[in-house]
Amino acid sequence: APIFLHVGLPHLVSNLIFQGRFGYIVERQLGSLRLSALYLLSGAFGNLTSAAMDPWKLAVGASTSGLGLVGARLVFALQHPEWHTPEQRRSLLYMAILLGAVFLASPATDFWGHL
Repeated sequence: APIFLHVGLPHLVSNLIFQGRFGYIVERQLGSLRLSALYLLSGAFGNLTSAAMDPWKLAVGASTSGLGLVGARLVFALQHPEWHTPEQRRSLLYMAILLGAVFLASPATDFWGHL
């Protein structure tokens, strides 16, 4: 259950803001039940991948779940470009690249959980 654990209040708050922003949009597209399944499965798969690739690293936080939401939004933007303006698609792609760079640049970040 690492997706329900956080290092401190700033970690928790930043995850809540991020997931609230992306979760709201994905929930409108998928519905509550599918969003919940995506969130939990993304978190479980990300954490299992992390544990398999680096079993001695302790990882907490819901970033694996949040990045599953980003992935879902990217898929929607590619599959249904008519649902997004060109500006929204560029913004989403820019955000995904920026998040990837930030997550991968920090030595304390779990690389495999954020891949």
